[in-house]
This record gives sequence, C-alpha cells and structure tokens, in this order.
Amino acid sequence: MASATAKEMEIKLTNVARPSLEDLLIDYEDFLRTGKRALSAKNHRLLNRLRELIKTRNANDTIFQKAIEHENPEICANTIITLITITSFFAATANTIAGSSLC
Repeated sequence: MASATAKEMEIKLTNVARPSLEDLLIDYEDFLRTGKRALSAKNHRLLNRLRELIKTRNANDTIFQKAIEHENPEICANTIITLITITSFFAATANTIAGSSLC
C-alpha cells in the first residue's frame, strides 16, 4: 500500500512539474525568436552530441556546463531547450510506467 501511495505522489509531482517545463521551453524559444536567433534543427550536431552525453553513465550537469555557459546565447538556449525536451520526455515516460503499475 505504501508503494502505491508513493507512486501516486510521484505522478502528482510530475504532473505539477510538466507545465513549468513547458513554460520554460516557451520562454527559451521566445528568446531565440525575439533575438532573431536560430532554433537548432533536431538533427543538429550539437544536439546530437548532447543526446549522446545524456546516455553516458553518471551523466550530470558538469557534462553540459560548457554548452550551457557558452558565450554564444544561441548555443546556450538551444542546449537548454534540448535538455528541457529530453527531461519532459523522461518525465512523461516515467509517469506512464508508474501509472500502469498502479493498476
């Protein structure tokens, strides 16, 4: 019973966080658009490299720090947009898995 309650709480917290991530994503996209900067294509080399890094064992923020703190704001924003997108995907996947295990 405690396990089911913990999973229900996890689902609720994920559902609360998702709109915040979506708002943040919109803000970064607006930043690029209003500054006449490019939103990188899904197959851009930088984004592909980020996806590879995320798959590495023990991936943490220091791996992405160079791109997040890059002097080019376009690279920073596109990095953060990619991380938000991937985080949203993982959260939705975890939520689906947790929800199906409650049944």
